[in-house]
Amino acid sequence: MCYYYYCNRTGTYSSRREGKRKLKILGTLKIGMHCTAFIRAKKYTSGEVVVEGCNHHTHEAELDHLHLLDSIRATIAAKLSDGVTISNILDSVRDNVESINRTALLCCQDVHNIKHQYNIEGIKHHENDHMSVSLWVDSSRSEAATDDDSDNPILIFEQLGHEQSNDIDDIGKNDFLIGIQTCLQRKILKKFGPAAICIDSTHGTIVYDVYLITILILDDLGGVPVKWIVSNREDSVILCQVLSTIKETLVYLSL
Repeated sequence: MCYYYYCNRTGTYSSRREGKRKLKILGTLKIGMHCTAFIRAKKYTSGEVVVEGCNHHTHEAELDHLHLLDSIRATIAAKLSDGVTISNILDSVRDNVESINRTALLCCQDVHNIKHQYNIEGIKHHENDHMSVSLWVDSSRSEAATDDDSDNPILIFEQLGHEQSNDIDDIGKNDFLIGIQTCLQRKILKKFGPAAICIDSTHGTIVYDVYLITILILDDLGGVPVKWIVSNREDSVILCQVLSTIKETLVYLSL
């Protein structure tokens, strides 16, 4: 019986998902051609194993394009299941670095990917990210409906590929919009909102081409986020939708 192992950088990148998703900042690990490196292991009925291979690469051996070892992933997943925070996991790894390898480059996104892979804390409801978000929204609304609607963190939601609902204006079928505000954030907004309301927008921090719009208020310690909006647009239409959802909280707000 023969086993063949080829370089994971061989080939051309091809997305397996639907929807708009931009390439990672570091680019794809695929080199767009065939890498000559390989390992071939032949196992005989006697139990003897003969291995041959080629270690000549047609590309640079870049650490940022290597995969984390399965053993490292399993260890991190176990720590996450035990309740260890992401920051403590990163600190633990960095404090024990003895050489520069892929594990030494562990970042927050790696840990989040492991959370998704092992479905820790039930954070991933579906393999498709858009469907996963939609299922989470339905779950959150259902829980709030059986208890108290004031605990519903979903203020507004427009799913990609669906026609806009009656409570949303000027949002197209190819647009995505979700507004999130916890019960605690709603109380903070009522208390400190009269002083000042600030809006901040961040873009290009994840693989999807969306904006993270944050509504902040000013308290004694500085700026505190009281609402998050994720959308593929950042124009006046979206901002009006955003502000209109907090109009009931701050009745003096005029648009």
